[in-house]
Formats: sequence, structure tokens, C-alpha cells
Amino acid sequence: MSRAAGSLRAYIIQRLILTVPMVFILLTLVFYFLRAAPGDPVSAILGERNPELGDLLRQQLGLNEPLHVQYFDYLRRVFTGDMGNSIFTGRPVAEDIGRRLPATVELAIASMFVAAFVGVILGVVSATHRDRPADIISRLIAAVLYNTPIFWFGIMMQLIFAVRLGWFDVGGRLDARLSLPPSVTGLYTVDSLVAGDIRVFFDAVAHLVLPATTLGLVLSGFFARMVRANMLQTLQSDYVEAAEARGVRPFTVFYRHALKNAMVPVATTMGLTFAILFSGAILTESVFSWPGMGSYVADAIDARDYPALQGAVVYYAIIIVVISVLIDIVNAWLDPRIRY
Repeated sequence: MSRAAGSLRAYIIQRLILTVPMVFILLTLVFYFLRAAPGDPVSAILGERNPELGDLLRQQLGLNEPLHVQYFDYLRRVFTGDMGNSIFTGRPVAEDIGRRLPATVELAIASMFVAAFVGVILGVVSATHRDRPADIISRLIAAVLYNTPIFWFGIMMQLIFAVRLGWFDVGGRLDARLSLPPSVTGLYTVDSLVAGDIRVFFDAVAHLVLPATTLGLVLSGFFARMVRANMLQTLQSDYVEAAEARGVRPFTVFYRHALKNAMVPVATTMGLTFAILFSGAILTESVFSWPGMGSYVADAIDARDYPALQGAVVYYAIIIVVISVLIDIVNAWLDPRIRY
């Protein structure tokens, strides 16, 4: 085995080992923060009515047990894959998440496509026209998008494109009059194509456009600023100056030399943002009645549904850790300096 391959293997092992305490700390913090918050599932259900029934429910749910007993029972369930039953829906948490997660995955993929496309274009235009009108306009657009409240932006998108123009639907994933496609991936756009149902495919895309565009445009402002900053830094590097001195065309210098290298840190940030989007964009999903993980968590918070929240965090932790480790591995493979 070569030295480079050995260092990469050691780096991968090190990153995997570090994920264990990170996940453990996250699970512990969530458990104690939930119980430190005012109220509990029983008070969310019953309020102050019928204290006797409330005591009985707490006993059945194990909420009367000492905190350390509840904690170790929680860890036992996590490591055995048993997330318990949701107090609010009564179904197994894993089943609820299995229904909700594909919706968030579909929204996250579409949103990242919009964010990357718009953000890279704005950032490149801004960097290649520094201190000129195109740069000022691009930076202004990016700043406005980045600082726009997403819930307000979503409502405005609904008002203009759904209510006034009638181009898209207000919310949901699919028209209630259409039959759901046979579930293969849980992604309506993919499953409808697999089933050959073009009508369902276009309806699923029409429902996806507004929430994905809303979330993607807000994220694109941040990506545009990153692309611009990295492009300007790369354009001042020695190899770019050397390419210009050799008479290489400006188009080639900008897009083949500068942009390619400037996108390495941007791609890392995009990957981490993508992982966070998998966790559920709560505001976007709430505004557009999108039945994903974000709205599931919001409902669980309102109901003080401990098993649902704890189960969702477990899935979040797994997704974020896996994606972050993959990003680190790719970066270490591309840039050997990271391994040492």
C-alpha cells in the first residue's frame, strides 16, 4: 500500500471514530433539553384537566421514572433501533419518519439545485465584473435574497404565483384527485416516472416548484457570496497570473482555472447545507403544507412528543454525520494536505 493510500485510510478511520462521541453527545443533549423545557406530553394533551388521568398516562409512558432510568431506556431503544411509538399519532416513530423523510429528500434535492444554479451564476458574474454595475447588482440581489425572511417570501410566492396567476398549487405534494404512484423511492417525481404516469409527474413537479424555489433562492444568496469571495481570491493566485502571462484566453482563465479551484470550499459548504436540508426546512414546509420532516418536527414540538422528537434527531444525526464524513473523505482525496 502506498503512503498516500495509507494516510487516506487512516484519515477515514479517524473521522469515523470521531463520529461516535459526536452522535452520543447530540442524543444526550436532546434528551435533557426536551425534559428541561416547560410541560410534557401529558400536559400538552390534557392541559390542567383531570389530574388523575394525567398521573395514569405519565405512569404508562414512563415519565414518572427517575430521569437517569428514562435516559438509559432511551439509549437502549436507540441502539436497538426501537424509536418507540409516537404519543401524538400512536404509530411507530420509524414508520412515521419513513413516510415523511422522502418528501424532505425531494424538497432538499430540488432546493439545492436552485440554490447552486442561481448562487454560482450570481457569484461568477459578480467576481468577473468586480466593482462594475454587474457586480453591484449581483451583490445586491444576493444580499436581498440572503436576508429575506423565508416565511414571508414563501407567502409572497404563494400569493403571486398560486393565488393571483394560478400557475401553481398553494401547497401539498400532489393533487388530491390523483392516485399516488406505486412507492419505490417515496419521491413522487421519480416514482411517477418509474410507473410511466406523466400526468402525476407533472403535477408533482408543479407542487414542488414553489417551495423548492423559495428555499433555493434564499440559500442562493449565501452561496453567491461564497463563490464571489473564493473566485476573487483564486484570481489573485500565482497559477492564474501565470496562465494570463502565457496568453491564455480570459474565458479559459476564469472558468477552467479560477472557478474550478474556487468551487472546492463552496462544494464543501453546499454538502453540509444539503445535509441540514435533509433535516427538514421547518418554515418552508409549514408555509407550503409540505408533509416532510420539518412539519413533523414542528407538530411533535407542539405536542411535546418525546419519542417523535428523539427519533427524528437520531435520523438527523445519522444523515448529517454520514454526509459530513463523505465530504471530508472527498476533500481528503482531492487535497492530500488535509490528511496530515
